[in-house]
Parts: sequence; C-alpha cells; structure tokens
Amino acid sequence: MPPSRPALPFHSRLAGESEQPLPAAPSGAPGVTFLPDEEKDLFIEAFHKELDFLELLLLLVNRSFPFKNVDLIWAGEARAGRVTTWHGTGTMRALRNPHLRPLGTLPRNPNPRFCNLVNDYGRREAETCLLSDLAAAERARRSGRVLVYTCHAGITDIVVPVRSGPHHLATLHCGQCLREPPSEAGFARIARRVARLQHVDLAELKKAYYELPVIPMEQIRSATRVLSLFADSLGRLWERLRDAVRFQRQRLRQTDLLRLEFAHLVLAGTGPADRERVRGMLRRLGLRQWPNRVLVVHVEPGSEPVPGWTSYDVALAAAWHAVESVVEKTAEATCVHLRPYGICVFFRDPDEQRKAASDLRARSLAQRIVYAVQSRTGLRARAGIGSGVRHWRLLAQSYQEAREALVRSSDAVAFFRPSRSCFRKLRDETENVARALERQDWTAAEQRIAAFPALVFHDVGGGPESLHAARHILLSMLEVILHAAQRLGCDVGALDRLRERALTELDCACSHPALERAFLQATRAALEEMGSIHRGKHEKIVERARRMIEWAVEHPEAAAGFSLQSVASRLGVSAGHLSRTFSRIMGVPFREYWARKRLERARALLLDPMMNVSQVAEACGYPSAAYFTRVFRKAIGCTPGRFARDPRAALS
Repeated sequence: MPPSRPALPFHSRLAGESEQPLPAAPSGAPGVTFLPDEEKDLFIEAFHKELDFLELLLLLVNRSFPFKNVDLIWAGEARAGRVTTWHGTGTMRALRNPHLRPLGTLPRNPNPRFCNLVNDYGRREAETCLLSDLAAAERARRSGRVLVYTCHAGITDIVVPVRSGPHHLATLHCGQCLREPPSEAGFARIARRVARLQHVDLAELKKAYYELPVIPMEQIRSATRVLSLFADSLGRLWERLRDAVRFQRQRLRQTDLLRLEFAHLVLAGTGPADRERVRGMLRRLGLRQWPNRVLVVHVEPGSEPVPGWTSYDVALAAAWHAVESVVEKTAEATCVHLRPYGICVFFRDPDEQRKAASDLRARSLAQRIVYAVQSRTGLRARAGIGSGVRHWRLLAQSYQEAREALVRSSDAVAFFRPSRSCFRKLRDETENVARALERQDWTAAEQRIAAFPALVFHDVGGGPESLHAARHILLSMLEVILHAAQRLGCDVGALDRLRERALTELDCACSHPALERAFLQATRAALEEMGSIHRGKHEKIVERARRMIEWAVEHPEAAAGFSLQSVASRLGVSAGHLSRTFSRIMGVPFREYWARKRLERARALLLDPMMNVSQVAEACGYPSAAYFTRVFRKAIGCTPGRFARDPRAALS
C-alpha cells in the first residue's frame, strides 16, 4: 500500500491550472470494507498496481465521450463526505500520470468554467456541489441504477454505481453539460438557483453558461449505457483482484507451512520413508538442487531497536522479514523461523569443492542478511555458518555446526571450525555453570545453559542415532543444576517433582529440537526456584501471582474463571491485599498486567504466518474475534490483520 499523502478536496479538480496542485495519490481501494482484515492490505496493494491501467481506461472513455471529466470515488469514503478527503481517481489524475502522457490529449483542466465559478475553484465545495453530489450518489447506491439528474446549479450530472453482487463498491461521476441549447430563460432559472451564492459573479457565470457543452438526451442515454458496461467491468476487476488476493494469501500460508515442515524433517533426521517426501518439498519450494549448507541468524536479546518500533517483538518480526527478503533474492535458498532457535537459512553452495570460494560466497550471504536486519530494525544480528555436507540428510549436522559457531565466536559472521577437545569442552562448560550458580550469577548461568545444547548436539552428532547420547549429557547437566539448587536451600520435594517431570519430557523427546526444548524448560524452572528463595514474603506472593497470570494467558482453555479473587484464594490472601501488593511491587494493577500479557501474546501470535485473527483470539482467551479486534485496536491503534501484515507500517 502506498504511503498516505494529503488528500485534495473532491471539487478541487475544478480549480484552474495555476491554482491547483498535483492531485494526491488515491488512498485505499474500493470495497475493502467487505474483505477480512487480513486481506485488506494485500488487496489495496494489488489494486494500486492496476491503477495505471484503470486511469488509461478513464482517458480512453473521455476521448470517446462528450463528457470531459469522469471520476471514480470509493463508496465508503463518499458517504463519509468528500469535503475533507478525496479517495478515488479520475481524469485529472490520469492527465497528470507520467506513464499516460502520450494519451493525455485533453486539456489540463477538463472541467467547464461554469463549474469552476460555482465552486469558487473548490473553495466553496461544502456550500455547492457536495450537497447534490452526495444525495445523488446515495440514491444511486440504494437503487443500483444509473441516475441522470439536475444538480443544484441547474446543469445535468450523471452518477453510475459500481457493484459486485450485493456490494456497492464505488460511484462514477460525470456530466457537467446541458440537455438543451442555452437560452435567456434557461440562464434565468440558473440565476435563481445560485442567487444565495454570494461569491458568484453572474456576468461571468452567464458567459460560462453559454460555453457549456450541449448533449441531447438520446446521446446521454447512449453514453450511460457505455458507462454501465464500464462499471460492470470494474466490478469484475474487483472480483478478480479479491480472488487473486485470497489465492496469494493461501499460497503464502502453504509456503510457510511447507518451509516449517521441511526444516523439522531435515533437522530431526529423515528415514528412508521420508526421502521422496522431502524431495517433493524441495520441488514445491522452487529449489532445483538440494541445499548443502546451513546458516543460522541470531538476534542478540540485549540489543535495542531503533526509535519508531513499539516493542522488541515487532522489531524481531521485521528482522525476520528482512532476512526473508534477502533469501528470496538468492538462488537455491530458502529460510524458516524456528522459534526459539533462530532463523535457519538452507542454501546451495556451488563451490563446495573449493573451500576458499565457498566460504567467500557464504560470508557474502551472511553479511547481506546481517546488514539488512541492522539497517531496518537497529537490532544487532549475528550469523553462524556450518560446513557444507554431501547430502541433504546431513543438513542437521551443518545446522548444529552453525549454532556452535555462534556460541564459540562473538563475530558478526562466524564460521564453524572443528575442535579436537569436544568432550573436554563440555566438561569445562558444566563446571562453569556450576560455579556461576554457586556465586548466584543468574544471568551468566542462564546464558551458558541456553548455549549448552548446541555444543552437545554438535559433539555427539546431529542424526537420530545420537539422541540417546545427547539425552544422557543433558540429564547430567540438569543434575548438576538441581544439586546446586539443593545446596542453595531450595525445597527438596519441589526439586524432585521438577526432576521427574523433566525425565518424562526428555524421554519422550524424539528429535533434537524437542530434546532442547524440554531441557531448557526444566532448567528455567530450576533457576526460578533458586531465585525465589532470595525474595521476601510479599515478593514471593507477587511472583507466584505473576506466574499464575502467565500460565492463564498461555492456557486460556484451562483457566476458565481466572480472576483476581481466584488467584488471591489460591495464595491464601485477600483480594484487596493482593491487589495493593501487586500494584506496589509490579508498578501496574493486577488486571492491567493481565491485559498486557494477553496483548503481548496476541501480538506474538499475530506474527506467526500460520495463524489468522480468529485463531489468535481463541488462543488468547478472547470470547470472539470481533471483541478481540476492538480491544486490540483500542490498545495498539490498528486492527490485528493490519498488524500481522506489516507491524511497522500499521503502528507508524
């Protein structure tokens, strides 16, 4: 969708050439109010691509018509009033379109001088032409038929409705002519009509009256039949664009799902039964050759986006779009956002036999991605590059190498370099985590624990046969963390329950991503348990209340009846005490914190290309999509659909 520009008053098209600025680019598109929120921006973008062709048609109509000005006004905006905004296109804009200048043989201002004088060149629109224009457009909308009428000044105007089935999309305005030759009696009637307009010079108006084109009624009927055909073709154009937008959105969803499925199959390890399936996915993704190398993009959590982004999550979504735009321009490459593991880029390295040339190409791709992310969002991004593999079934190994390269190096672009002391490094990392926990350095411990699975998966291999060894090493690290928690005074029963739950989830994990997810969840719970013993009584109550809120936001289907009273009852305190304590410690009231968390989850889910607005509303516990849209618009300032399509443009 093009950027908004200041719009012109509707009848400023009547202004003289020296007084009228270049008409503003039309905003919006006809009939968008009849489309779902998630399709509106795509439709407007598609419509504006057709605008040059539409204005060409308007010029061709003018060249063959006795009327010298035809305007197309979007229906929803016309009923709101064209006094302050002009949403549409017409002959004036078409004549100023540089692409259509070879056809622009009409005068620069095709409006009759009579209309210019009545309107005072657009400055008195609300007192003059707007009154009859709006009334005629409304009658045409209700009847669905062409309307030939006499305007407030006494000349003939025409409105033609543009429809698609039951939907009224737009109105064609033209006319500005006489049906009978000018006469003294005819001007006398006009003079009586415009007598209330103090700005009109009757002597000049009389001269302009005799200059008006005279078009007999039979010729007007013939012209209106052609205009009706033109309106029908515009309605069919709207239907074709609507269907094309729906197909495009469906195709984007299918492509995103295909990328995600391909990544999970490849990174989890594929068996013989999956080979043909993966090959079919490669063809559907447009890859003629299988990828043989993996690049992982990681956005640093501590980096701050440039001013203008409303939140870190929005900037992170823009970073994903920046990576996607670079990859789309790269031959034999595709990318997928694997939450929370980063952005994974699969690409074909044609020079795998020549290492220097191969690394140069990979570095160039990584640098373009890092630059795109940083220039667009201001976030600090880094890229890790795994080594090339001889078969796509080994891409999981290249993926783990790319992640380990990010862990080992702080460079913006890091290549994997083999290490001979892999298991000794794992042992050293385990000891570093234990020392960080002993001195209660929670930040350092959390960072080392988050990076630990990548080291493990690389050292033991990325195939399905290495799951058992990786599970054993992760369990050993978990025991070290739980032992440190016990020494710090954590409840032994709580730690035993955490251990049992973690053992069950790790045993059920059948892929490396699932194994890492279960390990990180268990270690995060242990770190929270350790941190909680150093908080006071009130802080503990608020912390438990906060966890309950976050759990209710994540599981709305299981949190029916969740409220301040229910949380206070479970914590053994009064609702008033919890409300006061929560506001004092957190800085916001309980209900406001709950509402913020729901909106944060909603914004994160809206950035998921696989979920629509209704699914997000249900996942966040809102009773209906309409109610969710109202709440979201009030809090964020835009509709959920527009936010999902382009977060930065929606919030700017």
